[in-house]
Amino acid sequence: MISSTIQDLLSQESQAFIQQHQDESPEKLLFKKHPHTLPIKAIVHQIKSRQKFKDKLPTWYADSRLLFPSKVSIEQCSSEQTALYKASLITKGKKMLDLTGGMGIDFMALSRCFDKSTYIEREQELTTFALHNFAVTNCKGTNVVEADAIDYLKQTEDVDFVFIDPHRRDDTNQKIVLLEACLPNIVALQSEIITKTNSLLIKASPMLAIKQAMQDLNFVKEVHIVSVKNECKEVLFLIEKNWTETPVIVASNILTKRTVSFRFSYAEEERLSTQTSEVQPYLYLPNNSITKAGAFKSIAKRFSLCKLHKNSHIYTSTDLITDFPGRIFELEEEIGYTKAKHRLKEKDVQAATIIIRNFKDDIGNIRKKLKVKKEGKNILLATTNVDERQVILLCKEYVCD
Repeated sequence: MISSTIQDLLSQESQAFIQQHQDESPEKLLFKKHPHTLPIKAIVHQIKSRQKFKDKLPTWYADSRLLFPSKVSIEQCSSEQTALYKASLITKGKKMLDLTGGMGIDFMALSRCFDKSTYIEREQELTTFALHNFAVTNCKGTNVVEADAIDYLKQTEDVDFVFIDPHRRDDTNQKIVLLEACLPNIVALQSEIITKTNSLLIKASPMLAIKQAMQDLNFVKEVHIVSVKNECKEVLFLIEKNWTETPVIVASNILTKRTVSFRFSYAEEERLSTQTSEVQPYLYLPNNSITKAGAFKSIAKRFSLCKLHKNSHIYTSTDLITDFPGRIFELEEEIGYTKAKHRLKEKDVQAATIIIRNFKDDIGNIRKKLKVKKEGKNILLATTNVDERQVILLCKEYVCD
């Protein structure tokens, strides 16, 4: 049954108001005079939410019939891009179960891989809005259940796939990172889940310590570290019942037109060693997913690169490698830190973006000492080279995406 709030928001008058004022200040709209027939507080919440989620959920922004519940977490909610990424990992099947439905972004993407999908959520408002939004998006074969995930799991039948995104805020609204501290406690619950399915996908915080989590979880087949335009968004654990082989680590960066993924294993990483070298014409910084994953030796081996210093995580080569998964720079000059202010003045470098890797000073001090303003087309890599000298590498970024 559709709620009165949803009915009011779907009225022709409300829909027209939302579309007409969707880019205006929500705070200012509250203090303006409006027809008494409009549910103005509910409308302003929709406008404010649509503005917050404009980039994350472009489909929702484009369709005012898709409605946001009052309890909206912009941080934990998946983007449409990351939801589709999750769906790409799944083998199609008959039945799936989402134990922590929330806004339903992941559910809508994953459910399209199955004939029948069940959304579980204990908050009544979320289930009510989910029912409405699933109908708007023609999300077929869905079953919406208002229930506690643990209680429902005990009485449900076996399914092909389970998804869970545990709540990552405590009673004081502080962020939670550890899996066992989330609600529900996935570490304690995993054995019970795996009796109901052969395949489980867990979404976790991008701040999570991956290796520790892999020790806490059973049957880890794959770990996906997912970034969007080089901003790390989430860590995913794909569990397969009775999996005993070495887990694959996948560091993925979702770009505008493609997704760049780097696959390796921690066993491989531990076996490898890296070479260091003097700075060469080209420099490389791995994307944030690779850095988060800790693939520092694997990336050097795969692309035949040397490191500038064992602790710097800046790589270098004599030849340009255009398919490197990260940022690429062309070196203009290597300058000793003590001489950098004078040399940059000679070269008329008045502004630059500064990037630090294994360097004694912070960005604020570097700017003061070098008299360099923010931004600018130049890049200054502040680092320690193979000779243990503090250097400034004056570069220009090579854009290949």
